[in-house]
Amino acid sequence: MTDRDMIQLPVQSKLGPWIASRRTDEVKKKYMEIGGGSPILKWTNLQGSMLTKALDQMLPESAPHKHYVAFRYVPPFTEETFEQLEKDGVERAVIFSQYPQYSCATTGSSLNAIADFYRNR
Repeated sequence: MTDRDMIQLPVQSKLGPWIASRRTDEVKKKYMEIGGGSPILKWTNLQGSMLTKALDQMLPESAPHKHYVAFRYVPPFTEETFEQLEKDGVERAVIFSQYPQYSCATTGSSLNAIADFYRNR
């Protein structure tokens, strides 16, 4: 809750963590109800694998294709993923958000994180 793209609060550096800590137990309980953690990484990787397989078949001249996953607030973090892209020598990439709509608090925050990564290099 310290991401200023998500929400802007007075004394956010203190208030944001306090609000988050008050929600932690409730959120943990909800995750336990669905198996102990978020299913988002599993499904995102499955979608990425299926997409790259389809791209390899449709565009063999540019194969092999590879997918990468980046999250804002949990691993794999945006910065880690973009460092891996560089280590892997990726020269061209298509970046897309899986948020269902544009909002400065979701897609906007993710795009800002990518821009910040390259701005700070």
